[in-house]
Amino acid sequence: ELSRLRIEKPRIAVVFDAKGRSNVPQPSDVRDPRRSPLDPLFNLAVRRLEVVDGLWIWNDQSTKIDFNAESATVSMAYEPARDRYAGTVSIRSAALTDSDTSHSSHSSHASHLSWTSRVRFFLDRRALEVTEASFESGHTLLQAQGTLRDFRTPVLQAGFQVAMDVADAGTLFHQPALREGRLTAKGSLRYDRSNGGLHVSGDARLERATLSTFHDLGATAKFEATSDNIIFKPFQCEALGGSAEGQVRISDLGRTPHYSIAGHVTGLSYARLAEAIETLYPTVPLTRPHIMTSISGDTEISFGGAPVEMALRGTLTDPGAVPPGYMPVHGHTDMHLITGNEYLVVRDTELLTPASRLTAEGAGRFHVTLTTTNVKEFEWAGKLPATKTRRAEFDGTLSGPLRALQFEGRAGLEGISWVIAGKEYAFDGFHGNVTLAPGRVTIRDGRLDRGASQILFNASAPVVDGAI
Repeated sequence: ELSRLRIEKPRIAVVFDAKGRSNVPQPSDVRDPRRSPLDPLFNLAVRRLEVVDGLWIWNDQSTKIDFNAESATVSMAYEPARDRYAGTVSIRSAALTDSDTSHSSHSSHASHLSWTSRVRFFLDRRALEVTEASFESGHTLLQAQGTLRDFRTPVLQAGFQVAMDVADAGTLFHQPALREGRLTAKGSLRYDRSNGGLHVSGDARLERATLSTFHDLGATAKFEATSDNIIFKPFQCEALGGSAEGQVRISDLGRTPHYSIAGHVTGLSYARLAEAIETLYPTVPLTRPHIMTSISGDTEISFGGAPVEMALRGTLTDPGAVPPGYMPVHGHTDMHLITGNEYLVVRDTELLTPASRLTAEGAGRFHVTLTTTNVKEFEWAGKLPATKTRRAEFDGTLSGPLRALQFEGRAGLEGISWVIAGKEYAFDGFHGNVTLAPGRVTIRDGRLDRGASQILFNASAPVVDGAI
């Protein structure tokens, strides 16, 4: 029996190689289930055990994570009546660092997290009971209580409350998409390797968050999590000027997370959604149409580790106010967009503006009809050779990548003014088969009418800044 044992400035280093093998000695294969791995400590019956100014280094080459705990102090007092130790742990400076050089482009804040810790516990031969544990880092605070039983085949049960800065979470899990905001959660945790591993459940709330290019998000949800994925259901969210409810699944945690969102949206701003997606994938020109509309309906969105996929079956309604240069749109659509190969599927779609009606149907190649009394509504597509028209009708096919669509079909225009070689000509009407491609127009079986005269022609010419 020892009355006091004091250890000053110990250094403990745990190292894992790239295959996950560690330098920790393995226990003997011969085990007596009646004995505890902690029996030697209890046999010593140290009245007071102190560890002062310790250093703990955890270097995991398989996950590229280093953990250092400096100024660590442990104090334990033996209680012979209960054959247990009562103790405290205090860590004044701990750091979690990403040592993967492939992420060297990230800022130091994105790869380093420091915090302080305090733990009170009781330790007996077969269990560890933590009555109070707290971890603090900047604007993040985690509090927990729990029990670890059977040190040979550990089973952990705990309750927790956390208030976390979203940027700190991005640092901790090395996810730069987690940028700012506040996350609060409470729930329970269980780890049993022989019965499903890790399981966490509880309630969460997200406030004024930025995730990737999506800003000012707020959400509440119940969640279920394992070491590999997390599900928020039911999920309620305020985002992009509207709201959503349904479920969110995040899979492949710790590697390249994949986010899947399914549910019902109400009043989402098309302009804000298009801006967020186009920031991620600049080749998808969703902001090029100057459209103002609110989206409501059933939707599915997935992103992360793969191109964005977005499906929507719903209605579009006119917003309350439309800034200059934009046009209000209402109607309905059933669409599925994959940004990686710019593949779009459109079904049962009708879009209406103050002067136009558009219908579309197809997969990668679309049959479209367009009727308009104001071609200026489409100046966002580029300067048009027809500067004036009372009415225009198009019926044909759209094809090609979304950033460079080509129209081929039948066109009819009434009361048209046409710019040719820098000079404007007025005609009563035009009819013909038209191919409109970026920078070029081709006309077959064209007919221009002016009074009693007609011009019948075929033509192919470049279009430069809207002029033929």
